[in-house]
Amino acid sequence: MAKRHREEVTPTGLAVLLPSAKWVHTLKLSRCVNVDDGVCALIASSCRNVRMVALSGCILVTDDGVAALAGERSFFVGKGEWMRTKYRL
Repeated sequence: MAKRHREEVTPTGLAVLLPSAKWVHTLKLSRCVNVDDGVCALIASSCRNVRMVALSGCILVTDDGVAALAGERSFFVGKGEWMRTKYRL
């Protein structure tokens, strides 16, 4: 995705899109500079089937956002590794 397009991905736009994306398994949001912890929480609540979320370069995502995504689920974190956490939504 071109840099210009990554900057156009906003929490507001994702809030409209994600509730209808219940069967999405993979989200590639790398370098989308407007993606934040709120988007992670929205993904966790709206896309229960997500198993891989690419967030590299999403500088507004903190540990809290990753914890919201993880919940009690297993998910792909990169380079063939699987992660299980104790975090709850």
